[in-house]
Amino acid sequence: MATTATASEAGREADVVVSTRSPWVPCLLAWAIPGAGHLLLRRTTAGLVFMAVVMTTFGFGLALNGTVYAMDPEQPLSYLSTLANAGLGPLDAWARVRTFGDLRYRMPDSRTDRVAREQILTRVRQRYGAATHSYGRTFLLTAGLMNLLLVLDVFDYCIGRKPRRTPQSQPAESSS
Repeated sequence: MATTATASEAGREADVVVSTRSPWVPCLLAWAIPGAGHLLLRRTTAGLVFMAVVMTTFGFGLALNGTVYAMDPEQPLSYLSTLANAGLGPLDAWARVRTFGDLRYRMPDSRTDRVAREQILTRVRQRYGAATHSYGRTFLLTAGLMNLLLVLDVFDYCIGRKPRRTPQSQPAESSS
C-alpha cells in the first residue's frame, strides 16, 4: 500500500539545530549592522525584515529630532537608557555626534565642569524645542532595544538553543 503525504504533513517544518563554532562573530555583526547576523546564518528573509524595521525606526527617530541619552550621575536611570541606545552599534555613534556634537557617553559632572555641562545641555535643549522630540527619542530607544533582542536571537541560534526552522522534505509519492 502506498503512502502519500497530506497537505498538512507536506507543509510541516522540521526543527534543525544550527550551531557555529563561535557565536561572537555573528553576534558582533548583528550588533554592528541590524539584521546582518541573521543574514550570516542564512535566515535571509528574517534578516532583511529585521534590518528594514530597525533602520526605519532609527530613521524616524532622527527625523523626529530625537536625541540619545548620556550617562548622568544625577539621573541614575540614564545608565539604562544609554545602554539601550548603545544597542544600535555604529548607528548610535552617528546619533551621538548629531545630539552632542561629539562622541559622548557620559555627561560632565556639574560640580567639576559646569561650563562644559551647560554647553552640552544648551545644544540638547535646542532639539527639545521640537514638538516631535519625545517621539523621536522613543523611536531611538526602541530601535536600540530591538537590535539588542536581535543580537540575543542570533546568539540563541548559534549555540543551538533555538532550533532553526526548515521546510521538511516531502516524501516521494509512489503509485501502486
